Amino acid sequence: MALDDELYVRSNCTKFLKDGALIITGIHFYSEGYEGYHAYTGELPGGVKFGDSKKIVRGKMGTPSKSGGGNKAVGKVWPYWDRYDYPGYSVFVQYDRKERVDMVTLMWSEHHTVKNNP
Repeated sequence: MALDDELYVRSNCTKFLKDGALIITGIHFYSEGYEGYHAYTGELPGGVKFGDSKKIVRGKMGTPSKSGGGNKAVGKVWPYWDRYDYPGYSVFVQYDRKERVDMVTLMWSEHHTVKNNP
């Protein structure tokens, strides 16, 4: 589960007070052994399954709204990922080194979309 400070989220992630109530901003679903966790065994969005290749995921879910990863920072190579945006939420699909699904995250879309303030 991803939690964030409510004041931080409601300010479009511009105020770093970090002293409001915690709210759920996302839920992570892990494959077996990912960071020591047991696999989520329920249904994943779009019929995606752990171990699906990037090609299979894109066949099931279509063209991603955004993709990234593969960059080296802080001494490690960050995983590749695809993001699929829907009204009110997004689905992030993260891939392992063999480009197979190892984590899926449902994220409240307002959490990662910064609005322009008038």
